[in-house]
Amino acid sequence: KLAIKINPDYSKAHDNLGFAYRQKNMFDEAIAEHNLALKINPKDMEAKKNLDIACEEKKIYEKTKAYQIANKGIAPGNITGYNQYVRGFFDEAILSFKKVLAEDPKDSMASYYLGNAYSMKGMLDDAIRVYKETLAQDPSNVLAQLNLGDAYLGKGVCDEAIQEYEKILKTHPDNSRAMYKLGEAYADKGLLDKATTAFHKAIAMNPNFTEAYDKLGTVYLQRGFYEEAIASWKKLLELNPASSRAHFHLGLAYAGKNM
Repeated sequence: KLAIKINPDYSKAHDNLGFAYRQKNMFDEAIAEHNLALKINPKDMEAKKNLDIACEEKKIYEKTKAYQIANKGIAPGNITGYNQYVRGFFDEAILSFKKVLAEDPKDSMASYYLGNAYSMKGMLDDAIRVYKETLAQDPSNVLAQLNLGDAYLGKGVCDEAIQEYEKILKTHPDNSRAMYKLGEAYADKGLLDKATTAFHKAIAMNPNFTEAYDKLGTVYLQRGFYEEAIASWKKLLELNPASSRAHFHLGLAYAGKNM
């Protein structure tokens, strides 16, 4: 707040304040701050991602709160587990969320964050199992479905990952993150034409999607399309001039083109 008071147009301060509000379950305030960050700097992809997370966490929190009110109680393990999770104490968070689920297997908040904690520890089989359980209770949980696809992709199970991303896009055709991840899955499977198309679609949905430009350049380079690869990384550098990754890959593309 002090940083914002000194410089109200400092987008990162608004984004960080939004993150702080999320830690206190003050999701309306968090969403407002992430939106302010994006208003100041529309190219801030981290703020866009944080805004999406805040919106999804608000839904989960409200559903959990409604459930707790209906049952005249609060699961203390959820509060404990969430605090452990955001601080990186994943083993402790897993234990807390498992205790909650032992008492109430339908607790969607505990289920979702248990999957995330497993994923952060690289326990992808466990994460996949829990995300599936979360989606069985709430098929509309887009973030859980996206994380399920990511867990499959992390295991190298591309077909299952593709299936999950495609499910999201059927109900949320403008979800640029799902389209981008679909492109990653196609690329990992060696389907470079399909990956190229998916990355182009993700960029059409979000013209400031730096990660998509980077992956698109990589796919073009793999295909030997040096001009297109160069154009992709040049566009990325317009959006993020400090990207060392873009500079490095641009050099590779120039070398492949003998420039």
